[in-house]
Amino acid sequence: MKILTDIIYKDEDEKHKFDVYIPDIPNSKAIVLIHGGAFVTGDKSSDSDIATEITKNGYFCFVPNYRLAPKNIYPSQLDDMNSFMKYLIKSDFEFDKNKIGILGYSVGGNLAIELSLKYGYTICSRSGVIEFEEWLKEHKNTKEKEFTSLAGNSPDVSDDFDGSDDETYKWVLNTYLGNDNENIRKSSLLNRIDKNCGNMFLINSNREFIPKDGVIKLQNKLIELNKDVSVKFFKGPKHAKAYWKKAIVPTLNFFDNNL
Repeated sequence: MKILTDIIYKDEDEKHKFDVYIPDIPNSKAIVLIHGGAFVTGDKSSDSDIATEITKNGYFCFVPNYRLAPKNIYPSQLDDMNSFMKYLIKSDFEFDKNKIGILGYSVGGNLAIELSLKYGYTICSRSGVIEFEEWLKEHKNTKEKEFTSLAGNSPDVSDDFDGSDDETYKWVLNTYLGNDNENIRKSSLLNRIDKNCGNMFLINSNREFIPKDGVIKLQNKLIELNKDVSVKFFKGPKHAKAYWKKAIVPTLNFFDNNL
């Protein structure tokens, strides 16, 4: 395969760059891979392992960066992904622009779902951040706990999660949304699911810090809309990228069958 790095998709901001992995024998399809990191950390360079595996299966794989909180709060990250997708559609990369899938994990899963809602893309969300407004109302008395380990180690590669962590989850949401009530309302995915969204594959672990209730609620809404939705729960506490090797085969099968 061929790998091109640090291509600018928007402006000179260091976070407005992407890498592309080009297969030797392309299947005419592409997958956009969106990194996680609690909206405050993470980088495209950390996903070369997943991108390489995707590309070995014939897909172009595009891995964009996006601006991070708390310096850039919602909707900065979503604006960046919108800009990237517009760039990609107009680009000269030789694949079928009607066969683009989105794969995101943790907060990248949230952005993947957002792109499905806006453009109808087929997406896979692993440990995606789904619950916002109602969850925060239910946990208004929960104290926040900063995820200090983010400074040196993204949660997406950690095996240390074991069960829910409401204090950390609340910190992630409020850091992303700037503790702004209007942002909380606008960002809430479950309030905006409609028939124009694409097919979705939702993956979580049974015992991790991302509330799995969000997956179940989203699944039910998609079923009501007669949308194609698949859901898979892995046993144990692993979060997002920590179970990627177990998830890669069903994920590629999903994209093979839906793009």
